[in-house]
Amino acid sequence: MKLRIRANSLRFRLTRGDVDRLRDDGYVREITSFGVRGPALIVTLATDPSLDSTAAVLEDCHICVRVPATEIAVWATSEQIGVYGSQPTEGEPLMIAIEKDFQCLVPRAGDDADPDAYPNPKAKPT
Repeated sequence: MKLRIRANSLRFRLTRGDVDRLRDDGYVREITSFGVRGPALIVTLATDPSLDSTAAVLEDCHICVRVPATEIAVWATSEQIGVYGSQPTEGEPLMIAIEKDFQCLVPRAGDDADPDAYPNPKAKPT
């Protein structure tokens, strides 16, 4: 799972394995440690059958985004690229995007190709 934070938005990119785990197990989680004695950042995406819309919370060092289970079930088994939502805040709404991670068309230095990424729909057939 990849997470991009930009202004008031969260954008998640999930590989095929991540999407399968989210659909089957109800969650995916990544933990990033900040040193031996430092805190860890925990990021969780979870399905919730009781939700009608996507909701995010931040507590301590944990970002948790909960998504309606029905949306994930449809998305995971379709050609649909993403699930999108927003959450009111005191200022601009928090925009949330959960998308399938596609293989890069052009390799980037320092980035390893991820064989678990989805085939890029813009790739030319070989």
